[in-house]
Amino acid sequence: MNPLKILIIFLFCSNTFHSSFAQKISKKDLKNTEWFEDNADTICEMFQITLKVGDTLELIKRLNKDLQHDSKLFGKQELAILGHRSYANFIFRPKSSLVYYLTTEDLSVHTIVGLMPFWKWKLTRREEITFYQSGKFQLTLRLVKRDQINFRMDNNNLTTEKLVFVRVK
Repeated sequence: MNPLKILIIFLFCSNTFHSSFAQKISKKDLKNTEWFEDNADTICEMFQITLKVGDTLELIKRLNKDLQHDSKLFGKQELAILGHRSYANFIFRPKSSLVYYLTTEDLSVHTIVGLMPFWKWKLTRREEITFYQSGKFQLTLRLVKRDQINFRMDNNNLTTEKLVFVRVK
């Protein structure tokens, strides 16, 4: 067989294979949503996210938004899924602003201690999000998996979404 034909077939097949398994995300999937991430290993710190290239970040969608610390539902979903109260919070606001803060076992109230740098997010490709802190590039994450999580809370079976990202830059 002609080497050029083999190359064309190979390129077509590899492109088809990649696109069939590539995960997609849209701005609509993130805008005005709240997510949390298991932070027992302290990958997320107060003023930075210390992921290295190749590390993963698993965001779990919060079912209830804008919960106040005196709400009966405050922290229940996180505790039901993670089994503890050490997690990072990501709130994707309109106009690409990001509210990022931590909740820990010691401080289980969703508060920001001190001044938080200004965070922004941008969908750079259909599967990548880039984060900026005070106007400076911080990291790029690529979506590698979308999944559903089933959990039990207050004798109810509930389902939420989980996005698994890997740091690429």
